[in-house]
Amino acid sequence: MLLFLIDFIWCSLSALLTSLLINKYSKCAVQASSGVSLLMCLVSYTLVKDSSYFPIIFGGSFIGMSLFKKFHPFEIVIASSFFSLIYLIMIKQLPPIGGVLGLGAFISLGIINFNKFLFLVLKKATRFKWPR
Repeated sequence: MLLFLIDFIWCSLSALLTSLLINKYSKCAVQASSGVSLLMCLVSYTLVKDSSYFPIIFGGSFIGMSLFKKFHPFEIVIASSFFSLIYLIMIKQLPPIGGVLGLGAFISLGIINFNKFLFLVLKKATRFKWPR
């Protein structure tokens, strides 16, 4: 549980910083992702003296490449938690850099997008009106 929590913190910080640079400061996705990944990896190595968090940080920057038009920052944090869980489960089956990072980011953002779609379909089907 502690490993998941630490991974989640690194992943969500990386995702939010990348997303902030892209959406608020109009930086290129590659510049934002590589800059945040480099900065966060240096910080994590300085604090922990362990390079095992590097793939999680890099995967978080993949999630952070999402636009605020599609995903709210809170949804990006939730996607980071899914990514951390997927990473811990799939690291034994796939190679860390090519397989788990891209697939994990895709699956975690897909889960968020599918839940939004499902909520809208159910809301439309039941004609639910939110109280004001």
